[in-house]
Amino acid sequence: MAAAIVYFGVVWFVVFLGADNYRAEFHKTLQNPDLAIWCMLVAAQVTVWMFVIGPAYRRALDYSNQVRERGLELLCDLAALLLLSGVLVISRYRDIPAIVLKFQNAKLTMVTLLGVVTILPCLLGLRLVSFEAEAMVPDGESTYSLDRFAKLRSDLRWFVGVAGGIVGGAALARGALNNAMLAIDSAHPPPISGFILYAGFCTGVVAVFYVPAHVVFARAARAIITQVTERTAETAEAWIEMMGNRAKLEEGLGLTATPTALLGELGPLVAPVIGGVLSFLIRINR
Repeated sequence: MAAAIVYFGVVWFVVFLGADNYRAEFHKTLQNPDLAIWCMLVAAQVTVWMFVIGPAYRRALDYSNQVRERGLELLCDLAALLLLSGVLVISRYRDIPAIVLKFQNAKLTMVTLLGVVTILPCLLGLRLVSFEAEAMVPDGESTYSLDRFAKLRSDLRWFVGVAGGIVGGAALARGALNNAMLAIDSAHPPPISGFILYAGFCTGVVAVFYVPAHVVFARAARAIITQVTERTAETAEAWIEMMGNRAKLEEGLGLTATPTALLGELGPLVAPVIGGVLSFLIRINR
């Protein structure tokens, strides 16, 4: 019920808000399948954001100790993210001259800002996880450290998965908007270069935050595993057993290049590209 209320509320915001004639605006939307698909995608992604934003901030707040200790670095990250978001908001709509709906650019700007607020704890959460992993290395000679690193690994994948889903959905909706504008005014098609740059921009933002966080986590996790498993192997059998335990621990923490691990690492980074391809496949008017 809550999801339905949010969904139809977003549809009303996107389609009807500011319209002089609600019936005519609704008829216009239904008559153009590409426009209807874009409206549904925007409503769907905002609905998902509403149910993700709370858990994202709660997970990030689990690392409040790192917020206090590394506050300056996080402020620099936040400033960089807000600067990048400002560039996105300003540049995203320069190549969208056609008006699809009433107050289109203002509505899209508000939706974009909501997406930034939603993805913010995910991107900063990646940094917080890496800070926590790095801080645990000096005290890592215990089984508790391995359990804690498993939790850190879970949070790292959750943050990057949600971030990838947000930018992937945004790229899908952005491509659907291109389709809608092309269907309404085929004589003046929107430049495809703007969409390509947008998808690349989204991929770059996630990669800039995730790749360093993953590198720091992997280095710290391997250091913990070494501390836990390192011992003098007096026989070849003992050495083989020790190396086998180390390999199992590395696989358990997602440090080995298995298909599942690679999907978890690369999937969110290529999500905008996948979203862009899907947006062209769902185009109705060709």
